[in-house]
Amino acid sequence: MKGWMGRAHAAALRFNLFDFILRFPLTRFRRVKPAEMATMIKDEVEPLGGFIGEALITPLFSAARR
Repeated sequence: MKGWMGRAHAAALRFNLFDFILRFPLTRFRRVKPAEMATMIKDEVEPLGGFIGEALITPLFSAARR
């Protein structure tokens, strides 16, 4: 459940970040390679997926045990 929750939120965050990046001026894209932009999105969001899964599921499991 933790992995599923983390992946779902990470995918949503990647989508929102990509949507936000597409709003940059076109001159910005001429200076940055597309592969570099995709790598930045992936590398920045991936650690957050694990954190989000852990932060949401741990309190739920603790509450369910009581």
